Formats: sequence, structure tokens, C-alpha cells
Amino acid sequence: MRICWAFWLKMLRYTSRWNVVVIFCLGAMLFMWNRCQIGRFENGALPVLASSTRQHRGFEGDLPVEEKVGKKDDTSDEESEEITDSLVEESDENGGENGKKLRQESNNDAISYKNIDVLVNGESKIQGRIENKEVYVPFSFIRDYFEIEGKIVRDDFGKQFHVRHTNYEYFTPKTDTYDPHGSFLWFLNYNVEGRSRVKCITGVDEVPISTQWGPQGYRYPIQIAQYGLSHFSMWVERPKGVVKVVDDCEKTGSQEWVAEGKGAFVKNVYNAERKSRVMEFNTNGSPENFVTLPFASSSKTYVLSFDIFFKSSGSVSIKVEVGDTKTYTLVYNTSETLVEIRQDGATYGIGLTHKCRRITRNLWIDLNKALREKLGRKKDTKKRAKLRLTEIQSLTLQGEGFIDNVTLMENGHKAAFLAAARWLLKNQDQKGGWGIPVKRKLKTGAELEPGWYSAMAQGQALSILTRAYHVTKDLEYLNAAKRATALFHVKSKDNGILAIFMNKFKWYEEYPMTPSLFVLNGFLYSLMGLYDLKMTLPSEQRSEAEGLFKDGMTSLRAMILMYDSGSGTIYDLRHLTMDVEPNLARWDYHATHVNQLTWVTMIDSDPFYKEVLKRWKGYFKGIRAKHN
Repeated sequence: MRICWAFWLKMLRYTSRWNVVVIFCLGAMLFMWNRCQIGRFENGALPVLASSTRQHRGFEGDLPVEEKVGKKDDTSDEESEEITDSLVEESDENGGENGKKLRQESNNDAISYKNIDVLVNGESKIQGRIENKEVYVPFSFIRDYFEIEGKIVRDDFGKQFHVRHTNYEYFTPKTDTYDPHGSFLWFLNYNVEGRSRVKCITGVDEVPISTQWGPQGYRYPIQIAQYGLSHFSMWVERPKGVVKVVDDCEKTGSQEWVAEGKGAFVKNVYNAERKSRVMEFNTNGSPENFVTLPFASSSKTYVLSFDIFFKSSGSVSIKVEVGDTKTYTLVYNTSETLVEIRQDGATYGIGLTHKCRRITRNLWIDLNKALREKLGRKKDTKKRAKLRLTEIQSLTLQGEGFIDNVTLMENGHKAAFLAAARWLLKNQDQKGGWGIPVKRKLKTGAELEPGWYSAMAQGQALSILTRAYHVTKDLEYLNAAKRATALFHVKSKDNGILAIFMNKFKWYEEYPMTPSLFVLNGFLYSLMGLYDLKMTLPSEQRSEAEGLFKDGMTSLRAMILMYDSGSGTIYDLRHLTMDVEPNLARWDYHATHVNQLTWVTMIDSDPFYKEVLKRWKGYFKGIRAKHN
């Protein structure tokens, strides 16, 4: 206070009276302006602040699948942003009390908002906002409560908020007819080896190893069949891609093979059994010796294929560059090792080569799967997502044998398809089935012990075996497909796949247990397989497959409406057989149901199916069945 008085005394002493009057007037004006602002605050006329940048969890999630089949990216080339928890989050010191005022400045217009408590079903409370008698609630609440999706999309013209009932979309076929020897419809969009539950692609038989129901990894017939069908569909539908022959060994003077170490050699020779020239090599049993072929390939041809024969043990090592900076080495040796992770790469066992064998490896997949195992499934996701092969540098051999037809390709779809078909042919048991080697436990508490059969596995195996026969004309594939129908006659309680609904309608079970589940999608896959088989067999051999297919279609016509909830579909009928709540299908499974029903309309002209399909498609946009 003394300092203030001293200040004013000096002002009066050294300043004219007119200046003092001006200072007092300015102070009074400042005081009145401040009071006006406080009044505006109390009357709720403050401008609203810009929206918060706080974000909630992304709405796309990590799909379990059947993968993101038919899922459309709304943003295309646009830049997207996730919707925030609250569009405005700026408060005064009174916190979340009713009547609290917020501000936002937009085009110089003052818009007033007030917070209001929203009581949900009389049980929980969230904070909303009221403006001109209109109540707004956070989209984060709407999203979870009504299970819809939304995001802010920005393009050259500004921002929009896109709302969708679901991000999943159904498959739209190019034609109205189905070819039992053509692309397996929506499987064209599947990337089986890219699934998180696929540990790797084996070196011994070149099929996926699953970890879905067991972290140790196992060969899952359904996953293997889907792997083959997806690659077959891509093979027949998509461009063949670039093929670069690194060395076909026919030109004896142009190879760049180099042997290093005492006694090691490599030479071009004629192989009478193959009736072609090959590169014969021997590193004289020393781990220090090797034979190398430089590649220096920087294109997108990261699928490597070659014919190899080792007289005993040996290895093929591929050196690759990642991100223009770091190098890794992928080793394929004659052991039975599934995959062994090293600091500088990984080793895959291809088994002993008792005869010349064609090896096809997607180096990008092999490296990514190895690094995923090394870093852990949930760690450093962004780092793994950015991993890219920038150069394939060299191929190195150790051991004794010969190699031929070293080739780099953009894809290996045909090889993957045939690898899956060969595995199914080799591993079919005496009952004509492919037992699932792990225990399956459902939420209801019911269990299936290892060795159980699945109608879904049988059906998808039929679809790939018939296509393999059509491509190769090898009767072994067709005969295996015919043997696979035996389990369709065996009841679930007898370790088969047949269930009977209400003692009348035959149903082929994806999970054959007692009481029966009547899973819809697995049943429809079995019908697809039976249809493919009956259309592939000569007319005089079709009776069994045709009878099984007809029984299934009769059941489908009678029971399909049991799976219609009026706003979506139901996964199975456990609520009718186990006295539990309905098991509603997730949107990805609803998309599968719609895709499968689309197939039904392609092979059956009954208009009833088209009406059901139209209604099920409408559920994607929030259309619901009418009220009474």
C-alpha cells in the first residue's frame, strides 16, 4: 500500500491535472469493460473453444479372420482422423457442474452450450451438452451403445464426419453365375499367411502353422484349405506379375556362381534324369566353405523359387536388405525345424530332399513372421508394420547336390495353392477326414477333444481338391474328394459331422458336439464343397454328393430364418439347444453369412433366398425388421 501511495503522490507532483484525469478515465473504462465480460460469462454468451485433440481408441480394431474381408477404407487417398472422446472439452473452475458454460469461436458468431447430465437407462450417467433445447451426447457413447462406426475425414474441401453402421462390406460377384472350378468368390481378398494367428509357413510342406487354439503351433486343416483357396483365387483372377529368371542353368557361360574355400566347387553339368542342365555344387563338408550367386534385385519380386537336391544335409541362405540399411539372412536347411529365430534372421527347416524338390518361399512373409516372433506379438507394432524388403542380395549354398531354375517372382499363388492341395491329399485319414489336432472349448463349457472333425474342413477340402484335379488332371485329388464324403453320413455322437434338427432336417456340423450347435457358416461351407464335388464328378458318379447336397439345401430352406435377428444374423442355434442366450454374429460373420447367401442365390433360383439376402444386406446400413 505504501508503494501505491508513493506512486500516486509522484504522479500528482510531476503530472498535470489533465493527464491525471485521462488516466482515471482509462482506468474506469477498463473496469467497466471487465464487468461486461463477466456479465457475458454469467449469461452464457461466451464463444465456444476449438475442439479437443484428445483421442479414444481406434474403431477398426484387430479382426480375428477371418480377416478384414470386404472391409472398405472410407478414406481412400484422403487423410483420416479418429473421432475424439469429446468434441469440446474446456471448462471453468467449477468442474462438471450442471450449467457450466463452454466457449467456441466460429465465424465470429457466439454460440452457447451448457453441460447437462444424461442418465442412461436409470443406471449410469454421462455428460452431454444442450444447445437451443437440443441435447447432444458424446459420439464415444453412441459408438459403443449402438455399435456404429465414425471418423473425421479430411480432404481438399475441408472436414466431414463419416458415420457408418459397420465398416464391413459384403462381397459383390462380377457375374450372376458360379464356376465350381473358378475363383472361390470372396476368398480372392483373403491374406491367410498375414493373419496374426499364423505363426509361419512351414518349410517342410509349405503350409501355414496356426496358433489360434494352441501357442505351440499346429497344422489346422481349415486354415490350410483357406490358404490354398485364397491363392488359387488370386492366381486365376489377378495379373501374373513379374517373373525374373535369375539362372535356368542352360547358358553355360553366363553364370556368376562363385565357390569359396578349399575343395569347394560349382559347375554347370547335364542331368540325364531331369533332361536339362543344372548347377552341381560341393562345399566339401566344411562350414567355412560356400557357393554363392549374387542377385542384387531391388524390385518387388520377393518370392523366390528354385529346384534343389541335397545328397545329405545342406542349406540355402538368402541375404536380404531391409529399409536400405539393415541386412538379414534367411536360412533354409535340411532339418525338420519349424522356425528358429536368430539375431540376424531366421532358419526354416525344409527336411531332407530324397529327390529334387521345388521350393517356393515368400521372403517378405518369412522375415516378417520371424521378426514378429522375436519382438513378441504385441510389441513394436509400428516398427514391424514399416518393414520392407529393399534388396535381395545373394543366394549361398552349403552341402553337396545340385540346384536349378532359380527364379524371382512377384507372387507364388499357384505354388501355394498346390502345396495346400498336396498336404490335404497326403494327410487324409482312413475315415476320409482331416482331424483337428487340438482341443476346442466353447464358452458354454462344451469341449471337443483332439481328433474331432469339422464340416467346414471337409467342405473347404472338397473345394480345393476338386480345383486341384481340374488344374492337374490328377485323379488322386478327385478320389480323395470322393472319400471325404463318408463323414457326412456319420452322426456327431459317433465322431462324425451329421446332426439332425428336430429329428427331421440334416445339418453338417462345424463343431460336432452334443447337444448340437447348428453353426450356419460352417454348414454353408460344407454345401459349397458338396456342390463343387457333384459338379466335377462325371454324371454317373454324382448320386452320393448330389444326395448330400440336396438334403442340406432342404434343411437350409426350412431353417435359415431361425438365424435372422431382425437387425443382423445369429451365429448358431445354441439358444434353442443349450438353453443359453443367443450367440449373435459379429459384423465380420454377418458379412460371411451374406457372402455365402449370395452364393446360394447364384446356384438356386428360389426367389425366397433373394428376399432374405436383400434384408440381410440392409442390416449393414441399420435397416431393421418392422415392429408390430
